[in-house]
Amino acid sequence: MKTTSTIIQIFKRSLVVILVLTVNWEIAGQEKDSANLNEFKINIERTGNGFKMYSDAGSAWIDLEFKLGNNRAKVINQYGMTELANVSTNKDSKFTDYLFTISRRNNRITLIGIKGTAWKELSFSIQINDNQFINHLGMIN
Repeated sequence: MKTTSTIIQIFKRSLVVILVLTVNWEIAGQEKDSANLNEFKINIERTGNGFKMYSDAGSAWIDLEFKLGNNRAKVINQYGMTELANVSTNKDSKFTDYLFTISRRNNRITLIGIKGTAWKELSFSIQINDNQFINHLGMIN
């Protein structure tokens, strides 16, 4: 009986050690992934006619203007608006390699990070004449 309880205690302690090591490796991996991302900074503005985006850093484009229908998506990368099927494989070291989609449902915007972002999804409300800054890490002021 005493041997069985000792084995169970050793097993429980081993599980705790494995859990702690696994969590530490996952956190280190996430930090490494974020550290490898190049920076970009974009201002998204909702206008009466649609949306304007201004790139402050990391993009070949300076500004984009487009309409965005309800539940429709636009694909944005370092070169501007594109299509998922036509994403350029050419890389220019002067610009950040990123790719995301932007879609709208009523007053709510959803961004899906595909490449070059620490975020997988950002979602926020935006009224006409409001704006929101984003970068490779997420939403910023």
